Order: sequence, then structure tokens, then C-alpha cells
Amino acid sequence: MKKIFYTFLFFVLIVAGIYCAAYFYISSKASALPINSPILCKNHPNSKLPRMVAIGDSITHGRVSFNYVNSLEEKFGTHYEFVNAGINSNLAFNVLNRIQDIIDCNPEKISILIGTNDVNSTLDEARRNRYKKDMQLPQDPDKAWYEKNLRLIIATLKEKTKAEIAILSLPVIGEILTSEENRKAKEYSDSIKTIASELGITYLPLNEKMHSYLLEKKNLVNICSGDFNLYNGAFINYFLLSESWDQVSQENGFYLVTDCLHLNAVGARMISDLIGEFLEKGNRL
Repeated sequence: MKKIFYTFLFFVLIVAGIYCAAYFYISSKASALPINSPILCKNHPNSKLPRMVAIGDSITHGRVSFNYVNSLEEKFGTHYEFVNAGINSNLAFNVLNRIQDIIDCNPEKISILIGTNDVNSTLDEARRNRYKKDMQLPQDPDKAWYEKNLRLIIATLKEKTKAEIAILSLPVIGEILTSEENRKAKEYSDSIKTIASELGITYLPLNEKMHSYLLEKKNLVNICSGDFNLYNGAFINYFLLSESWDQVSQENGFYLVTDCLHLNAVGARMISDLIGEFLEKGNRL
């Protein structure tokens, strides 16, 4: 009997060890800063090219979502030095708290894509509490607080940099356009458009572009319930099984997203196309 018990215990420990190793491997890969993070500006304060800083959350960070900043660099890398100022799980409040790192890059162009986590954090109590704890939020997140932080981000960048600034409306969250999460993403995007107009910066209609694209599609899947198994499965397939984000997206039945929050190549290139138009505007590239 003891032999069976010890064999079982050994098996459990092996499985637990494999699980822990996989968890820490994925976590380290997912959270690693890109090589062109704002640390680049501190290590190399002077740049031969004007700097373009992309501000955002995990969709900009590009570790757990297709990296649209890399797509921009491939196309415009001879004209700009790109700085990836995206951090996983950030809300507008978190961006505001680290805005000095962006200012220190002395950017000529800035793009802002922030708010998906602000929306996601309001969808249910469990998510709200998780974001408050993990992102050290001083209050319950809501739309009014998001708007306040976004205005402060833009006002600070306008005051302390010479950069031309563009802001994108929010990507879809899942692909059911009538869902609560996409209703809120649309409401927040309407606020972004209003704030951009009031503060005199360029507005880039990402939410509208994705909506138009999905309206033409059939058999949209409704699996975005906030279940972390969907996110975890996507990360396992990408980091451990070496699938592309497009493969992950296809397996889940999506057109633009991979796991409801993050983007495949099609969705990410909508972002890079809009920012690319912003960079080309007024410049002969």
C-alpha cells in the first residue's frame, strides 16, 4: 500500500513540477519587455531618427498579441525609431503613472491605444477586484475615471513634449457586436473621439473599422465570458506549442481576436495601417 501511495505522490509531484515550470516559463515570456521599450531611451538618449512612441497595454506590448509595433517598424523603420511603450494589463491610470518614461524619449510622434482593460475591469465584480489588486488601482474603475485619466495623459504629453499625438478608439472585445463588452467598448470609443476633438489631437477610428469588418462576417462565435481558460489556452498554444496567433485565432473561430481581448495579424494590422496613415500624413515618406 505504501508503495502505491509513494508512486502516486511521485506522479503528482512530477505533474505539479511540470505545471509550475510551464507557468513560470509562459509568465516570463509574456511579461518580458520588448527590446524597444522606453528603457531604450534611457540607454540611448540621442537618436539619429525621430522617435515614434506607441503607448498602450498588452495589445501594444505585443507579447500576448500580434505585435503591430513591429509591423510599423518594418514599414517605417528607416524614417522613425520606434519605441514600444505598451505594458500588459495597463489601464489609463497606469499609463499616467509612468508617463515620464514616455516624455523622456523626446518623441516626435505618439500613438495612444488604451482602454480595453478599463472596459474589461467594469464587466463584473471578479474582474474589478482582480484589476484593483493586480494593477494597484486606488478606486473602482469606471468610465468617468477613465476619461479623467485619459485627459491627463493627453494634456501632460501636449505640455511636456513637442510630439504630434494620435489616439485610437478601442478594439473589439470578442466579436459579438451586441455584447455588453462591445457596447461598452463603443461607449468608451465615443468618449475617446470627443476628447480627441476637444484637445486637438488626431483621432484614428479603430473601433469603427473593426465593426465594419465584422458586420460582413458570418458565424461569429460567442465564447467571451471572461473565462481565463480561453486566455490560458491561447498562451499555451503560442508559447509552448509554437502556434502563431493566427492559428490560435482560427482554432477559436475568430476573425480578428485570439482570446477575446488580444489580436491576430488581421486585427493588429488594422492598427498599424491607421497609425501608418497618421505617420504619412504631412510627411513625404
